[in-house]
Amino acid sequence: MFPSLEETNSWYPQIGDMIVVYPRMLEPHEPGYVGTIISRGKYNGSSTAHVMWSNPDHVPPYYHKEIGYLTTNIRNLPHEFQLYRAGKKVRDVEPRWKK
Repeated sequence: MFPSLEETNSWYPQIGDMIVVYPRMLEPHEPGYVGTIISRGKYNGSSTAHVMWSNPDHVPPYYHKEIGYLTTNIRNLPHEFQLYRAGKKVRDVEPRWKK
């Protein structure tokens, strides 16, 4: 069998990746939300990623515990979602206010 696009594309979140989320409503002086991708799943046919947050009391406002994030959002919104794999940034894109 051939690997899926999600398995071969480094921009898709993988289990064990560190994720830093900078929601649109976050002010430039505020820190992002930090977590680790702990599982992958499906929701209505779309791939999802579940996150274990470094501070369970500091979770992004639009993260849904049961669903997680859609992986397409993580891949397509690099200014909001930063992924780190093996200690290196997956994509070299800064949050929108650090340009």
